[in-house]
Amino acid sequence: MPDEPQFLEKPPLRPTQYALPWCFSALCICIPSPSNASIVHYLPLDGSTPTDVIGAATITNFGAEPTTDRTGMEMAAYGFDGWDDYIHAGININADIMPNITWGAWIKSNVSHQEPTARAIASQDDGQFDRHFGIDYRSGNGLSAFKGDGVLGSYPQIAGDWYFVATTYNETAHQVKLYVAEQGNTSQTGFTVITGGLTEIDGGHNYIHIGSNPFAFVSEHWDGAIDEFFIDDEVLNLEAISRIATNGIIIPEPMLPSLIAPTTLMLLRRRRCHALPSG
Repeated sequence: MPDEPQFLEKPPLRPTQYALPWCFSALCICIPSPSNASIVHYLPLDGSTPTDVIGAATITNFGAEPTTDRTGMEMAAYGFDGWDDYIHAGININADIMPNITWGAWIKSNVSHQEPTARAIASQDDGQFDRHFGIDYRSGNGLSAFKGDGVLGSYPQIAGDWYFVATTYNETAHQVKLYVAEQGNTSQTGFTVITGGLTEIDGGHNYIHIGSNPFAFVSEHWDGAIDEFFIDDEVLNLEAISRIATNGIIIPEPMLPSLIAPTTLMLLRRRRCHALPSG
């Protein structure tokens, strides 16, 4: 009888590895940490087409163009002209769908806090101070957020500088928090946290705009760049927000190549993925 074929035993996977399809062998995929295990939508804003690589929401770009990110990498963020550019995302973040959320992004504004203006980073507002964060002259003209009955803020941004900005809406505690950190100082002690009461919100649009306010009479188009936009369906604490700002979004499971544009896949391969310490 011929000998039975012998098969080499595969070595066990290390804790920071997944068994990935061959086409993802160039990516570093790490085990999701509590800091982003509940992220439901993530737009890296890389490449020629903006894509939601986690939630697969329908994304339509109206004029925003790829630009350099905070590290100088080309086509790794999106630029907005301040007039009519925005990205429409079919994502419903109303309180009856997502009672508690955290959303945020890396941003650069071409407008300083010394210039009175209103500019939206992301918004679902329909005119009732619904969920929204950006720049607003009604609260110091700095980085701010809506809170149901007005504007919470603000943090005095410098034109041309990059910041990590996140906002939490806690319907259970009726609280909204704005988190801002400068590039290069995203440890917990580097964040400014502004807290305010959250008035009950009737509900805004069932979609969001990145780079503008969808309230028809306002617009508030962003003038600058936006990168790594995310939505989490939980209220994250300072530790988790700082970890996302420092380490980036860790994709929680292998994504099918068909869901990611080729240029985005190439850029994801080039981005660093920081493995988190165990324990």
